[in-house]
Amino acid sequence: MFGKLALLILCVGLVACALLAMRQSRLQCAHELAQVQLRIARHDESLWRERVRIAQAVTPARVQEMATRLGPLRPLLAEPHQALVRNAPPGGGRRPAPPVDAQSAGRARADAARVRRHEP
Repeated sequence: MFGKLALLILCVGLVACALLAMRQSRLQCAHELAQVQLRIARHDESLWRERVRIAQAVTPARVQEMATRLGPLRPLLAEPHQALVRNAPPGGGRRPAPPVDAQSAGRARADAARVRRHEP
């Protein structure tokens, strides 16, 4: 009887230690998560400060000044784009969808269901 009681007390002690270890691990994970969230918030603040600094430095007048300094501007892809537009098939290049009969539609639904169930 004494052996069973000692074994029971030992098992309860081991379960309590395991429970304390899991609780400590959960608290440590929550602490690390909070630290990461704070670090992300600090980085977001610095990112917004940089965006504001860039927005203050790049005004429409400044962009216009830089563009005039570069000389006359033209689109990089003007000629290839025009060639693509000229050679495009009528209807914007879209092909009409093939007609679907009831049997092939049923097969497609069965195939989709089999894929969702991960069957071969």
